[in-house]
Amino acid sequence: MLGYIKKILLSLSTLCLFVNVVVLLGGVSSRYIFNSSPIWVDEAARYLLIGSVMLMAGVLITTNEHMRLSIVDKLPKGKWSFIVVIYRHLMTTVIAGFMTYASYHYAMSIANFTTIGLGISKSIPLYALPIGFFFITLYSAIKTVSVVTEKEGL
Repeated sequence: MLGYIKKILLSLSTLCLFVNVVVLLGGVSSRYIFNSSPIWVDEAARYLLIGSVMLMAGVLITTNEHMRLSIVDKLPKGKWSFIVVIYRHLMTTVIAGFMTYASYHYAMSIANFTTIGLGISKSIPLYALPIGFFFITLYSAIKTVSVVTEKEGL
């Protein structure tokens, strides 16, 4: 199941990045060839980049390629190593869970406002934040349980 979710998130993130490049190339060519720059290009590029990064964060945490201090995992030996790994996964779960909650409520609080360039609700592009944080929380919680039950990752 997680492999299927990982493929979907990777595909969506890649699509966001591809559309971002197309939008930026279109905006640059429009600016310098036609002397007219659409107002929505900057806004669309910003939201597409945020979406791509947050969707990819849910993928990268499954392979431990997200940002972390790997030296913390390498220093302790034995029982301390087990405690550090559990602590790291628990803290990731708690922080990502809080960020899921906070970013969802923030996205919902600005639902009545529209963006200047695109004219869409500001909450639509910001849904990438709670989605990305949700998958980080989900995977981290699963990893915490697997570390505790199987003493995996030591």
